[in-house]
Amino acid sequence: MYILFDQTVDFLEALDELRRRLEGYQRFFEGGRVWIDTRGRSLSPMEWRLVEEVASQFGMEVAEVGCREPRGKRPPTVTPLRPRPASHPVDPEATRLVRGTIRSGQVVEHRGHVVILGDLNPGAIVRATGDVIVLGHLRGVVHAGASGNRSAQVWALRLEPTQLRIADLIARSPDDEHVPTGPEVARIVDGWIQVEAYEPGAQGGG
Repeated sequence: MYILFDQTVDFLEALDELRRRLEGYQRFFEGGRVWIDTRGRSLSPMEWRLVEEVASQFGMEVAEVGCREPRGKRPPTVTPLRPRPASHPVDPEATRLVRGTIRSGQVVEHRGHVVILGDLNPGAIVRATGDVIVLGHLRGVVHAGASGNRSAQVWALRLEPTQLRIADLIARSPDDEHVPTGPEVARIVDGWIQVEAYEPGAQGGG
């Protein structure tokens, strides 16, 4: 399979759309390999892991990531962009993929990163020593970097948590009701948890 990530489209939204498209084919692509054309977009280590998690969900392996030559030079080809990131503060093999919505009363705890392909409902809790990524609506309780890792981050397509913690810090509730307009990421900046719009390439991943 050949996948093109248009660099003008938000990465998390594109990834969520890819997952929905693949769900329509179920196991059709199982055992296949994926070539990804980033069109010059530089993928962070966390974005690498997200692409690989979605591919593995449908039984596929990411074979190569690259960029296409501009038109007029030669026929489009996929050329190596960079080697796969070799190291992370948390072992990428420790990533736990949760498919579907986490409902009220459910608790997910994991030593590593947690990726949720669905929503996190109010009353649900996720604790992870690494990053927490929700490809959906985050409205429950999240504690990232639970072992004290202040470099951990929380990502969501829609970030409206009941409570948000990173390491030993708890996010202060905003004075005004926060209404997210797109994907957001929460991280520690100058000793405080800061929530900001997700910008492709701006975050280094956990």
